[in-house]
Amino acid sequence: MYQMEAAGQTVPGQIEVCELDWTIQPEDWQLCLDSGSPSAGEYPDNTEMREPQHFDLILTADTIYEPSIVRPLLSTIARLYRRRSGHSPTVLLALERRDPTHVTEALRVARDEYDLPFKQIPVKRVRKIFDTLGDGATWSRDD
Repeated sequence: MYQMEAAGQTVPGQIEVCELDWTIQPEDWQLCLDSGSPSAGEYPDNTEMREPQHFDLILTADTIYEPSIVRPLLSTIARLYRRRSGHSPTVLLALERRDPTHVTEALRVARDEYDLPFKQIPVKRVRKIFDTLGDGATWSRDD
């Protein structure tokens, strides 16, 4: 995302990143001041809060590693995923299968308990995307 902004491939304000602590209940979320994105950040008491906006993309990286935080993460994703009827954002859950049993169980919980339609993208397809975009120059085939 940073590369896209630095290359001028986005409109100012089109991409915004906010901190979100998924152990905080949605009713306690604060909102990023500029966009209305949910955040765990602290804001002054006189800050005017808005309704959370719609998201086109939810991206997490290396977030399925500790069993005790899987359900809070999935609950947060489910809440953001279902915010607006008629259009659900793409959810990319980038992870390494360090513990295949744990990851398989997390994906089962996502499907069965949160009705999140996750599907695995084959490694060959991911490699092809990196190769096609030219962004994989330093990406090892072992990654």
